[in-house]
Amino acid sequence: MSPKANEETPIFVEAQQARKSRATRSQCLRILGLAGEPSTMDIQAAYKGLVADMTPGEHANHSRVAVAKSLLAEVELAYQELSA
Repeated sequence: MSPKANEETPIFVEAQQARKSRATRSQCLRILGLAGEPSTMDIQAAYKGLVADMTPGEHANHSRVAVAKSLLAEVELAYQELSA
């Protein structure tokens, strides 16, 4: 039996915590893989890189598609919080 997606992916756990209450800046930065005081350009570059990596291909049909879509939603949430 394989582990569930949220057990294998620490960012998924972080994203779930951020979703339960309004995400803090530090949570959003961790979701995007950033730390410290990144510039707006750093945040945007991290977001675009993650979106490119997580977007399932046109013909993706495997068990990880749901995980990728969920993580992508969390990355988008974090980016929106930081961009506000």
